[in-house]
Amino acid sequence: IRQYIESKEFFVSPLTGRSYYETVRTLLDSPFAGKFNGLNYTIKNLYINRPEEDYIGLLGLTEKCEINNVNMVDSKIKGGHYVGGVAGYNNQGDIKGNNSGNVSGMYVGGLVGFNDDGQVVGINKGNIEGSGLVNKYIFEGEGDDRHYVETRVIEGSTDYVGGLVGYSGRRNSSDGNEKGIVKGINYGNVRGNRFVGGLVGANEAYKGLFKSLH
Repeated sequence: IRQYIESKEFFVSPLTGRSYYETVRTLLDSPFAGKFNGLNYTIKNLYINRPEEDYIGLLGLTEKCEINNVNMVDSKIKGGHYVGGVAGYNNQGDIKGNNSGNVSGMYVGGLVGFNDDGQVVGINKGNIEGSGLVNKYIFEGEGDDRHYVETRVIEGSTDYVGGLVGYSGRRNSSDGNEKGIVKGINYGNVRGNRFVGGLVGANEAYKGLFKSLH
């Protein structure tokens, strides 16, 4: 299966210093598109440390999947963009599970990093942190004399951080009616730079439902 993923990325112009969003199109191979039932067994001490890679989780990318009864315990998962305890990027899938591990990155959530037109239900008790490698732009001068000097990659605070889902729902160029459904409870700590929420960091779904079961 070959699939293109479109997402909005945050950039800073090295020439002007102004921030802007741009649509990025990425080709991905072989998303998980099947059914998986964890039968309420525990997946314990999963360790992933890939801060320079995207689509990180127990399952990196899911598409039209059915995932039930998955319990992530004491995991430590760190990635670049789209990082979740269960799935990094969920495209139109149905995911139900729980997480008590630590998850960090950008577009990061206890269960799913980016929920695209899918449903996510569960409980998070882990620490979710928007942190990772980011670009720091160095300028000199002021006003009309301000000019770009260099870019440094540093460890910094990142955006789109949620207890359950970092970002839910996007309006694809081919479909303006996408939705994102997120239901659950968050007991964990959530920290990040911008677009940070107890359940969901940010929502741009045309039709969205977010519900705390607490």
